[in-house]
Parts: sequence; C-alpha cells; structure tokens
Amino acid sequence: MNIKLCILLMFLVPSGIFYSCSTCGESVSLGEFDLIDSSITNWFPYINEDQLVFVNQHDEEITLVLKDRDLTKTQVSYRETCNEGFFDSSHEFYHADFFHTQYSAEYQGDQYKLDMYLYVNHINDLSQLTLYDQVTYNSGVYRSKDEPGVGGTVSHVASYRGVQIPNTYFEFLNWVEHSDSVEIRGKTYQDVFYFLRDGVPSLYVQKQKGVIAFAGFDGELWTIQ
Repeated sequence: MNIKLCILLMFLVPSGIFYSCSTCGESVSLGEFDLIDSSITNWFPYINEDQLVFVNQHDEEITLVLKDRDLTKTQVSYRETCNEGFFDSSHEFYHADFFHTQYSAEYQGDQYKLDMYLYVNHINDLSQLTLYDQVTYNSGVYRSKDEPGVGGTVSHVASYRGVQIPNTYFEFLNWVEHSDSVEIRGKTYQDVFYFLRDGVPSLYVQKQKGVIAFAGFDGELWTIQ
C-alpha cells in the first residue's frame, strides 16, 4: 500500500483497519515477571492500609484516605525487532508488575496527597536485559492551582534480581539523600532516605514503614502515627 495513503489512514480510521500498512508485524511477549516478595514486605506496607494518620508539631492530626490501589501489568521492552518508521515497529517485551496506591485528604483548605509506586524496572545495555524492583514515593501539598505546592520524591532499588547493579546506572539516586540516623520531632529513625527541597528535607522514607514524614507549607512537618 502506498505509504502516503497509510499515513492518511492513520488519522482517519481505527488502528486495526490500517494494520495492513505495517510490515513489522506484532510485538511478541516473552513472558511475565512478578514483584519479588521481599520488595513488598520491605518497602510497600500499603497492601491493606486504607488510611494513614499523620500529626504535626502542634499535635494536630490529618487522616489521608485511600483513593486508589491498583496492581497491573506493564510492558518492559527487551529489544526492538523491526522499525520501518511512521509508527511501524515491533519489539520483544515482558509483562511485569506495576503496583500503585494513592492517599489524599483536605485539611484547612489545603490538599494533601501521597502516591506510592512499586514496579519491575529494567536496564537494557543492548547485550542483556537486567531487571530490578524499584520503589518510588511522592508527596504533595497544594493550596491552590495558582500557587506552587510543597512536595518531594524518594526513589530507589527495592530488590536486585540476581545481579548487583552499579549505582552509576541510577541517575535518579543522585537527588535522594541517605542517613544512618535521623531525628524527627524527638524520635530517632534508623536507615532513612529523604528528599531535599531547597536544602531542607521534605519527604522521609524508611524500610518496612514507607513514608514516615513529609513537609507542608511554612516548614510544617507531618509525622506518621
């Protein structure tokens, strides 16, 4: 079929109709990967929790309620097997676990949100596909759509899969700090990861507990109960 006609059909008809334009054929699934059990037990204590309670320095409480909990399969690409351009390509891939939970609340007019992700990620250096489990935590406090919010992100390796990957592969680790011991509102926490916002920690994460504290406006710090 004439390539110009194929391009026109892509915008005018459903995708299945112009499949005859493709010379690459369909992508191929090579199998599935589930999350490692220790990734869940060590870094994702949100399987059954429907609410999270935090308290600030004035002993005021806020309850963040579960808004979404979803375990799906995503595609992890292994290698491209064909590429003819104009959306005509195919690849080999794996289906892999992707877990997401979200908690939110409104407090004194401000919107509070925590998002947690645990998923199978990969490094593909063309010679092999190296998989690992990654965990990512996001916090956000918002006053209005016209005013910047306050938040942070902590992301790191939850579990290696047989291969110890050098940290040089993980550029996202460069903006996550780690401390053997951190004191938060008079309580000491061991082995803590945290995110710096303008030089001040705005999100703290600990193994087996997940998010232990996050920052709000005006230096306010909310700690898990």
